[in-house]
Amino acid sequence: MRYFLVIVLFFFLMGSNENLVAQCPTGYTPVRITMTINGCPYNVDLCVKCSVLGQLPNSVAVTGFMQIQTTPPCVQTLNVQQVLQYIETYVSTYDFYYSWLCQNNSSAPPCPQQSNEIEIYHWNCWKAELIEYAGQQSIYYSPCNYDTYCYEKISWCFDANQNKYVRTVVSGPTQIGGKPDCNLEAWEITLPTIVGQSSQCFILHSSCL
Repeated sequence: MRYFLVIVLFFFLMGSNENLVAQCPTGYTPVRITMTINGCPYNVDLCVKCSVLGQLPNSVAVTGFMQIQTTPPCVQTLNVQQVLQYIETYVSTYDFYYSWLCQNNSSAPPCPQQSNEIEIYHWNCWKAELIEYAGQQSIYYSPCNYDTYCYEKISWCFDANQNKYVRTVVSGPTQIGGKPDCNLEAWEITLPTIVGQSSQCFILHSSCL
């Protein structure tokens, strides 16, 4: 039931909003970050929830991303699936999450103790929209519906013997909402050529699918 309520909130508050920076449910903060992926700059939009006292799970979901146009153009050799996988891996790493997104949370304890848990939502169905950004046209990727998604919960600890942080999957990955209704692969869609136009919905795979 909790999963269903979360997805309804995301769909109602974000799916009906045309702003590029997503509107997030109560308790979540919209965050836009700039990161470099395979040598090219990107804007990435997130919904983030940080537990102030560290007693409840933190949460993060990627709600949109686009490559920032540069001169000369940066040629991205990764496909959109690989770009999203890179983003989702990066924003849930220990260094980024606890040093940047949730700075008020305590550091990871020594293993086998575990840090505060992080809930991660991977939306199944996406679309590509041609937008105007900073005077240039860019393709912005965002979920086209919030009915189905992959859910997992992770935590971190520090292994002193290996001198590194260790990621533990606490639960999941679990597919929520059944089989997604988007059947096209990313390479099968037609990218829009008119500003404001969106592509067909397509699937971006996660650890569930």
